[in-house]
Amino acid sequence: MSIFVLCSGALILLFAALSLFVSTQRISQKRGFGVPDDPKNLLTKAIRAHCNAAEYIPLLVILFLYFDLRALNNSWITAFVILGTLGRFLHAAGMLMSSSLARPQPLRFVGTIATYTTLICLGILLFTTASPL
Repeated sequence: MSIFVLCSGALILLFAALSLFVSTQRISQKRGFGVPDDPKNLLTKAIRAHCNAAEYIPLLVILFLYFDLRALNNSWITAFVILGTLGRFLHAAGMLMSSSLARPQPLRFVGTIATYTTLICLGILLFTTASPL
């Protein structure tokens, strides 16, 4: 099994875990579908971490699997796949561990930079590896 597929699976499991965590927090706080607007509330943090994951994980998984299926698994691409995966985990941890979402959190920042770097670099690599029309 390739590192690309393993990272894709890890991201999908992270998304599932964040989804489950939001559900359990809604139940434990008896919030139903209401959204608290308190940046210190754990449910708010869970919802924000889940929503952010929903923005980036599908695109990353598509990119990872594209490069894997095309057998374009050179060391640069592999490094970006790992960087993007770590970035998403760091970002989620930073969101959930922050004392307040209104304040900066180092893991969240590093995760964001890792995600943006991965998307930009893999996006550029798509152009350089694409077959001509």
